[in-house]
Amino acid sequence: MEAFKSNMCGIFGVTGCDNDQGLDAHARKLNHRGPDSFGSYFDSENRVYLGHCRLSIIDLSENGSQPMSNEDGTLWITYNGEVYNFQALRTELESKGHRFKSNCDTEVVLHAYEEWGVECLGRLNGMFAFAILDTRRKKLFLARDRVGIKPLHYGLLGNHFVFASELKAIIGLPYYQRRIHYPALFKYMIYRYISGAESIWEGVSRLLPGHYLIYDLEKKQVEISRFWSLEVKTEPWTIDSALERFEELLASAVQNCLISDVPLGIFLSGGLDSSSVTTMAARNSDQIDTFTVGFEGWHDNELEAARQTAQKLSTHHHEEMIQVGNFRELMRVFEYFDEPLGDSSIFPTFLVCAAARKHVKVVLSGDGGDEIFGGYKWYTDTEDCRPLKKFAFGLEPLLRMLSLDQTAWGLRCSRLEHYRRMTSPLFTLPELKRMFPDAPGDLFPDTDTDVYAQYYDRHNGKYKAWQVVDFFTFLTANNLAKVDRASMAHSLEVRVPLLDHRIVEFAFSLPDDLCIRNGVKKYLLQRFHAGNGLTHLLDQPKRGFSCPVSMFWPVQDMLLQVENGCLEKDGLLVRRELQGIIQNHEAYNWGVKLWLLAVLSKWYERWMM
Repeated sequence: MEAFKSNMCGIFGVTGCDNDQGLDAHARKLNHRGPDSFGSYFDSENRVYLGHCRLSIIDLSENGSQPMSNEDGTLWITYNGEVYNFQALRTELESKGHRFKSNCDTEVVLHAYEEWGVECLGRLNGMFAFAILDTRRKKLFLARDRVGIKPLHYGLLGNHFVFASELKAIIGLPYYQRRIHYPALFKYMIYRYISGAESIWEGVSRLLPGHYLIYDLEKKQVEISRFWSLEVKTEPWTIDSALERFEELLASAVQNCLISDVPLGIFLSGGLDSSSVTTMAARNSDQIDTFTVGFEGWHDNELEAARQTAQKLSTHHHEEMIQVGNFRELMRVFEYFDEPLGDSSIFPTFLVCAAARKHVKVVLSGDGGDEIFGGYKWYTDTEDCRPLKKFAFGLEPLLRMLSLDQTAWGLRCSRLEHYRRMTSPLFTLPELKRMFPDAPGDLFPDTDTDVYAQYYDRHNGKYKAWQVVDFFTFLTANNLAKVDRASMAHSLEVRVPLLDHRIVEFAFSLPDDLCIRNGVKKYLLQRFHAGNGLTHLLDQPKRGFSCPVSMFWPVQDMLLQVENGCLEKDGLLVRRELQGIIQNHEAYNWGVKLWLLAVLSKWYERWMM
C-alpha cells in the first residue's frame, strides 16, 4: 500500500488581520497537538491568517506540510484528522484531471473541495476538522466530522472571525475579553459537561458534529449547515444477519485504523468494546501490541480479563501499574482542559495516555460502544424506575385512545427526570439560582433536563431513545472531548473504529432486542465474542474507566481548593451557599458536588485569573 500522510494536529485561523504579527504565538499554544513541525500562511489581500501544528503519523516527509495550497494557490487548507478512504477519492480525482504533489490525505480533501464544493463532505470517511480558504469565492469553509471526534471552535469577534482546535488559542487574542458564558456554566453544574454549540466562553462556540460553516470574508457573515444526520430507522435484522454485517463493517473500520508509519497499539481494557477492536485487529495483522493499565492501590480493574483476551488473541501484551505520583504534576491536566469538565476519569485518562506515549504514537480504542450498542446501566430497568415505567407505559394505550401525547400528563418529563437522576444527579435549578443570584433569569435553563429533552424521542424505541440522547450529548461533549484533550496533551493520536459512521448507522438500525435482551446489555457484542471463543468476557459487570477521585485529589485538598480558591473571592458564587455545600457532608451527592466545585475553581484559577 502506498504510504500516505495523516495529521493529528492543531489548527488555527484569524480573519481581518492587517498583518500576521504575533499570530504564530497564538497558534503555537496548540503545539502539544502537533509538536513535530509548525507552519503558517498569511494572505495579505484577503487579510487571513492560517496556522498549523503538525503531529506526523504517516509519510514523515515534508511533502504534507501545512497550510497547504492547490496548484494555483487559490485554495489553502489547515487540517486536523484522517480520511480513511482518501486513496479511492484520489484515484477518482486524478481521473478528473487533478494532480497531486504529496501522498497525504490533506491534499485529497483540498482537491475534493475544489471538485465538489461542500458536497465533498458526504464522500469523506474519517475523523476531521479543517478550514479551507477559498480566495476565488472570498470565503472560509470549516467542517467537522460526523460524530465530533475532532474538535473545532470558532467565534466572530468584532471584525475578526477566528477558529481553533482548542479554545486556548482564541481566548488569548488581544481583541477577546474573557467572560464566562453563564448558560454553558450552568450546563456544567447540572450535567458535568457542556453540551451543544455553546462554550464556557462568551462569544465563542463549537461547530457541532456533522456540520459545516461558511464565513463570507466580504459580508463578514457566518452560515452554518448540517451535512450528516443520524437516522434512527429500525430494520428487520436477525441476530445472524446482524452479526455478519457487523463483522464486515468492523473489519473495514479496523483495517483503516491500522495504517501507520509510527508505532501503534490498542487500549485493551478487558471490556466488550476494546476486545471487539482487538479481535478484528488480530485477524488482520501478525503483530498487535495491546496495552492495559491499572492503578496501584485500586484493585477493581480489568487487568485479568484483558490478560486472558490478549492470550487468546496472541497479542504482544503490555501491562503497566501506574502510581498516582506527584499531585502538583497531576494538576497539569488543567493546562489542557480550557473548559471545565466534571468527569472524574480525566485524571486516569491523562495518566494512561502518558503511559502509552512512552511506547507508541497511535492507539486504537473502543470508545463509542456503550452509546451505539447499549452498554450503560440506565438503559435497563432498575428497581428505582420500574414503578415509573410501569405507570408510563401502562397509560400509553389510554392516552393514544384519547389522542393525548404523554407530554400532556408530564410523563415525558418524568422519564427524563429519571434519566437525569441515573446519569448526572448534580446541582438542581433552585440550587443554582441561590448560588448565582446576580445572573439574569433568562440565562437559566427552563428545566434541568433541557439538554436531554431536545434529543429524546420515545418513538425511537424503549432503549434506543436513550442511546440517541447519549450519542448527541454524553459521547461528544464528555467522552470524546476528554479523550481528545488527554491524548493530545501527550501528542498521542487515538483512533476510534467503532465510531466509523457506517457502524454508527448500522447500530442505530438495530431493533432494541439486539442491543439489550432480557437485561443483557450489548447483546450483539456478547454474541460476537461468544462466537470468537472469548467467553470470559460474557456477563461481566460493567466497570467505568475510573477509580476513586480521592486517589488523585484528596478530599481535604478539594475542600481547601474550594474554600480558599477564587470562586467566592472573585464574586462568581455566593459565599454562604458555597459554605453550605462544603459543610453539609450528609447531603445527597455531596462528594460529587465538591468535586465539581473543585474542578471549576481550579479551571477558573488557571484561565480567568
